[in-house]
Amino acid sequence: MEIWKTIAEAPNYEISTKGNVRNKTSRRMLKPQAFGATGYKQVSLKIKETNKFQKRYIHRLVAQTFIDNPENKREVNHINGDKLDNRLSNLEWVTSSENQIKRH
Repeated sequence: MEIWKTIAEAPNYEISTKGNVRNKTSRRMLKPQAFGATGYKQVSLKIKETNKFQKRYIHRLVAQTFIDNPENKREVNHINGDKLDNRLSNLEWVTSSENQIKRH
């Protein structure tokens, strides 16, 4: 089941537990783009604070929207190692050192 929530910093958009992003008004899905050599997917959103379009990583949007982060960990790990798999069940907050350990 796919659950949708509003993106806090870009309230005109929603993100789902499957890593899909859509415009709230038109329900049009945004097409993610790969970010250079890193391979992470990103979308361009109109940010509320600046009223300008800025790129955001999908995995971070899913984590910020759906995963509690009481320890304020700064990085998001793809549990199965697949950077293209932005499903909620594949993401977790980690520290930089935890992320380095999990990478190997």
